[in-house]
This record gives sequence, structure tokens and C-alpha cells, in this order.
Amino acid sequence: MVKSRDRATPKTRPKKTQPAGPSSWKARLADLVFPALLVGLQIGLISVWNVYRGNQAEFDHGLLDLMPFFLLASVAIFAAIWILPLLLPSRTHRYSVSFLTMLGLLLFVQGNLLVWDYGVFDGGEVRWADHQSKGWLEIALWAVALAWALVRPQALYRQARFICLALIVLPLGYLMVASWGSEKGFWHREGSFADTPPAEIYQYSRNRNVVHLLLDAYQTDVFEELVAEENLADKLDGFTLYRDNLGVAAHTSFAIPAIFSGEVFDGHQGPSAYYARCINELGFQNLLHDAGYRVNLLPRLGMDKGKYSHHFRVPNTFGGSRGFRQRQTAGQLLDVGLFKLVPHFAKKWIYNSGQWRVSGLISTPPAHRSIHQRAFLSDYISRIIPVFAEPSYNFIHIMSPHPPYGVKADGSPSPDAMPLTRESYKHEARYCLLVFMDLLQRLKALDLYDDALIILQGDHGSDYSPVIGGKVVELPADRTPTLLAIKETGATGPLTISEVPSSIADLPATITDILDIENNYPGVSLLELDQDSNRLRSFFQYLGSDRENPVLRRFVVEGSVFDPANWSELENVNVVQEAADYTWGDVIEFGMEGNADPFTGRGWAAPLSNGQWSDGDRAHLTLQVPAPGEDVDFLLAMRPFLVPGKLERQRVRILVNGSQLITLDVNEPQAKLYKLTIPGQMLETNEMDLTFVLPDAAIPDELGVSGDKRKLGISVISVVLFPQSMAEEIIRKTKASRPAGSPRR
Repeated sequence: MVKSRDRATPKTRPKKTQPAGPSSWKARLADLVFPALLVGLQIGLISVWNVYRGNQAEFDHGLLDLMPFFLLASVAIFAAIWILPLLLPSRTHRYSVSFLTMLGLLLFVQGNLLVWDYGVFDGGEVRWADHQSKGWLEIALWAVALAWALVRPQALYRQARFICLALIVLPLGYLMVASWGSEKGFWHREGSFADTPPAEIYQYSRNRNVVHLLLDAYQTDVFEELVAEENLADKLDGFTLYRDNLGVAAHTSFAIPAIFSGEVFDGHQGPSAYYARCINELGFQNLLHDAGYRVNLLPRLGMDKGKYSHHFRVPNTFGGSRGFRQRQTAGQLLDVGLFKLVPHFAKKWIYNSGQWRVSGLISTPPAHRSIHQRAFLSDYISRIIPVFAEPSYNFIHIMSPHPPYGVKADGSPSPDAMPLTRESYKHEARYCLLVFMDLLQRLKALDLYDDALIILQGDHGSDYSPVIGGKVVELPADRTPTLLAIKETGATGPLTISEVPSSIADLPATITDILDIENNYPGVSLLELDQDSNRLRSFFQYLGSDRENPVLRRFVVEGSVFDPANWSELENVNVVQEAADYTWGDVIEFGMEGNADPFTGRGWAAPLSNGQWSDGDRAHLTLQVPAPGEDVDFLLAMRPFLVPGKLERQRVRILVNGSQLITLDVNEPQAKLYKLTIPGQMLETNEMDLTFVLPDAAIPDELGVSGDKRKLGISVISVVLFPQSMAEEIIRKTKASRPAGSPRR
């Protein structure tokens, strides 16, 4: 009998499964603390501390001043990462810990090891294509590492606490040690900001004040319309509006000297020499200073070569309160810190064409200059305080309602520039006027109004023809009717209208007459004029372009400004071009405050405050200078005329004595310094002709960005030339600097 053999039952191998991890929410939270803390501190503190340590000089605040914002960001990120994984099933817990630990490790590697040079954050476009291949390698690294963390979660889960603690303690320890001996101001800074006036400039007299506010391009007829629409006649207590007031020129740079000296530019000397003489020597602010007035100047064009108590040039942008500035700075640092931590292709999203992501969430400053200018004026008004007994003179020049226009009909900022229409101009003018009314209310609240002499004026009119009695009046020259309203000391009653034939050049004689200060200014005191006064008033246009020498197109007005029949055109006058030799290594500074007049030839527009636009397809510089006998370094500071979406670049072809040196393709709007080299064989005579050929020069009026009819290409700020053998000497004399607020990428 054969016994049957029992068959052994095969053993079944159990499936390998990943441990699910703790199911208790408390245990899960304990596991997530360190990965969440690592990610939060990497983004919110460690990276920004690194950025700050390398760029301390670019910021107006100490690190501890900004620390609350960084800690708040760190806590917010930590809390989100710590809590959100609890919403997932408990079986995913180890995957979450592994993934977050790897994320923290990648942030550390990206921010400290995978660091490429993206240049300086100065608002320009980044050349992303230069790092394209590195970007793909970074993406591959991140993808593989994060995938591995999900495929093999147990490996990282076991070491998560150690890895996270190491990546927190070591960087923070290093930063503490490296920052310990930092220079004064690293941790805390009390100093004033670069665009904030000194405290003394807000201090007024307790007894007698002259308040002189210039609103750029404010036109008389628009002022009258707005006074009627806003029912302001009674609130303009004691004011007289000089309805028939005439400007002297269409440019601020010629109007300001006439306002302060009474002298109108006649072309018998160069613009820069005229400006210096009128402001530094003849300006009535000097006379007031000598008479015992505290003279506080907040100009747009520099007036710091004459006499004054305090001088501060009004900035284009206004940062706001200290807290607002701290938020802005913290946002910028968080943006740059995050930029360092993410792969190449994510950096572009963070940068957002210069409109940083985090900064936009923390603080959204107004984009348009006019908004900034009114914010500056409002802040100034709120800080006025009567302090001393002696009289004071206070001058403020605000670049509004000058275009571009940035405010809607309701006063809110427009995201895009408003159209160039009289209606848009009127919106700007309205809200300028309302801020001026705030100034009057402030003076009344401080009991300073009655004894104050207050001048509200423009420097020239607008690009829009005046509207008189509901009809548009076309005048022989643009920008001519210019606002002038004066409240004399002790004057009361609703706004009155004067029809006397006044000019902005009458202001020095008028102010000194009201203040009873002896003077011999040209022009006429408005107190001595009557409506029937028979006088000639002058106005001119500065014409550069392709002429050998600039000329003045001159007009005289006899009678009302608003009657074209009262205008007569005189013979043009050539502007004197002073001769001067150039010395190697000297800086040629362009603009009304510069020294470029002797060197500019054909193709230049009227000088501005700190630069000079080309006008036409070519612009020439001629320098009398000994032949160097070697190569010459050529430093050129300039900015192009660009209009986004319409004019994206300016090609600048530079010729030296007729031979081509280089063609620059300029496509970023900010001013930049270009270092070029001129071969010695191009400079074999004692005369150098530099020609800028500008095939992309364009007329702003035709592009719809302003009423400007000049053909603009580049605005040159400065030029320096020197033989290369002088390079070390020049470098020793010149301080290398970067614009404030421009940390390295």
C-alpha cells in the first residue's frame, strides 16, 4: 500500500509596504516641525540676510529694523507648510516629510551653490537667454531630487530632523559670526533717507513767511475753470489772480532763472552761464537771505550755488513714511532672496519685468511721477511747523501737472498713462490745486495764513491752447499763458481777478516790493501796474536741431496775451557759443547746471536740469584738444528716448572725425555709462568731432506720448575722455558707485 505524500503548502511572502507613519496628529505635527521651519527660514530670513549682508550700502534701514517683516514672512511660510500636510491622509505623512526635507535641501543648494551672475537689479531687462542651458540643468536636478524623495521616502524621513537642523543652525551661525563686526548701521539705522529733506526744511517762522509754490506747466485758463468748478473763490482768501500773465519761454530751464532774477534769456551768453548768473548771483533768494530771512529751497533745478539756509532737490519719486519705506525695502529683499532660491525659469516669474512679485503684495507705490510729486507735497504740508522768530522764504517746485498724466477723473492713479488730452491735463491740474488748498488750510490751522505772502504760479503754460469764453484761442506760440496768483500779507476777501499785463519775470520786483526790500530788479512790480499800462512783454522759443548755432525765435506782446493780434515776431537771434579748450580727463556735464555749452554744435535741444536731448538725426560735439598720440578711453553717460510698444530701441552710431567708432543698440530706458575706446590713429589733429548718428530718433508728439515736437534720440548726461596712460589717475579721482537700491542679482 502506497502511502500518499502530503504536499507542503508553499509559504507566501508578505508584500513590502512603506510604514504609514504615525497616525496621531500630534506626532505628525512633531515630524513636520523641522522641515517646515527649514523652508520658512530659508525663504523668509536666511536668504534675505545673505542678500542684505552683501548689499548693506544700498538700503536705508538696518537689518534689525527690517527683522519683524522677515520673521513674519518666515512664520507665515512655516505655519502654512506645517499645517497643510495634515489635510492629507495619514498614509502620505512620510512622503510629506521627505518631500519637504528635500525641498529645503534644494533651496539651500540653489541659493548657495547654483548662483549665477544676473547683474545689477536696476530696473532693466535681464538677459535670460545667457543662462538658458543652466536653467535646464537646474530643472533636471530639482525634478530628479523631488521624485527620489517621493520614491524613497523612508531614507529622508529617518534623517529629516538631523538634515533640517544642520541646514538651519549652520547658515544662521555663519551669518551671525560674519555679521558681528559689521560697520555702523548694519543692525540699526536712524539716518535720513536719500530722498527725504532735512527736518529743518519744514520749519517756518512764527511771525512772517513767504510761501512760493511752483506747479510745473500750470496754465491760467485751466486754473480759472477749476476754481469755478470746485467753488474755491471764497477759500482763496486774499488772493489775486493775474489772468493776463505771460511766461518767458516754453522750457522750465529758462523760466526758473527769469522768475528769480527778472532777466529774460537773450542769447548773448550760453544757457548754462545765464542760469548760473541769474540763480547764483542775481536771484532774489540771495537778497532775502542777506536781509535775514531763512531761505529754504526745494527746487527741481539745482540752486545750491547761491545763498540759502537749506536746499533739497525734489525727487521724481517719493518713498512715503518710514514704515512704508521699511515695507518696501523688506519686500525688495524678500524678492531678491527668493530670486536666489528658485531655479532659473522661476526667477523670471519672480522678477516680473522689474515689477517684483512680493514687493507688489507688500506695498504698491504709485507708478506715475505726478502721483509721487503730489504725495511729496502732501507730506511736506503735513510736516510744516512754526519754530523760529525770524522771517522765512520757502520755495517748492512740483513737477505736476506737467505730462505724463497719471490720474483719473476721480483722482485715483491710472495703471497706464492717461491720453494726452486737455481733459487729462485738467485732471492733473485739479488734484494739484486741491493739494494747494490743503496747504492753505494747514497755514490757517497753524495761525500763519494772515501774515504770510503766498505765491502760486506755473513756469510756463501747457501744450493745449487756452479756452477763453468757451472758445479755443490759437496763439502764435505754445505754452504762453502761465498761472500767477498772489496773496499779499494781510490781504482778505474772495479771489479777485487782475487784468494787468504781467510776466513771470516781474516776480523779483514784486516780491521785494511787497516785503519792502530795496532792489533794482528788471521787470515791474505788479503793485505799480494797472490794466491800461502800455508795456511790451517778451517770449521766446529756443531752436536747436540741425542749425549750426541755436537761435531764439522771439516774440513781443503788447496788450492782452489772449489776442493773437497783439503778438509780433521779431528777428531771430543766434545764441552765443562760448569757445573753450578741452583738457583730457575733464568731465563735460550736460544740462543747465553743466559746462557743455562750448562743446555742443548742431543737433541739440535746449539744456535741461541734468542732461541735454539730441534734436534731429545727428548731434555733434566739437573739442579743441591736443592730439593724444595713443588710444583714448571715452566714458559716455546717456539714456535713450524709448516708448514701450512703439519705440523699443535707439541705434546710436558714433563717429570720430568722420570715421565710425561703434554702433550701440540701446534698448533699456534708464541712464547708463558706456566705456568705449577711441584708437589713437583717429585723433591725429588738435580737434575732435564726435557725431552721434540717430536713425531711430522720433518726435514724441507723433508717437502720442506728449506735445513735444522735438526729434529726440538720446539724452547725454556726461562725457569724459582721457588717454589710457591717464587711466589710473582718473580712477583715483572718480568714485565708482551704483545707484542706491540696486543690489546684485
